[in-house]
Amino acid sequence: MWLKAEPCKPSMVTFEGRDLPRPVAGVRHKESTMNYQRFFEDAIDQLHAERRYRVFADLERIVGKFPRAIWRSNGRAQEITVWCSNDYLGMGQNEDVIAAFQTAAGKMGSGAGGTRNISGTSNPLVELEHELADLHDKEAALVFT
Repeated sequence: MWLKAEPCKPSMVTFEGRDLPRPVAGVRHKESTMNYQRFFEDAIDQLHAERRYRVFADLERIVGKFPRAIWRSNGRAQEITVWCSNDYLGMGQNEDVIAAFQTAAGKMGSGAGGTRNISGTSNPLVELEHELADLHDKEAALVFT
């Protein structure tokens, strides 16, 4: 239900070059209702126009061929070289690391189940943090995953 207000145009606020109505405290003007759908569609369109819209690459790593991967896009698959991997030492394809991961996943399942401050920290991660602290002769370590 819209409250009756004196006929006036609500003040405008400019955001990223667009004039948007500013709601008046305690008064709801029909013409000042924010169209969030249109606002975000316009913002996405602007990102596309500026060629700043991010699309994450769909990659499939190839075990044994680091840093090669399969890039999938628009129904096509193409082998590429990934030059920007954080797997500097190739440990993500190390046989011992893969075997340890498979063993842990077989015992505990895969995935964190949520952020550690809500659903807790998995024991292997706690053990890794202890081992890293010991390795670097520090009181504690914190692993970000």
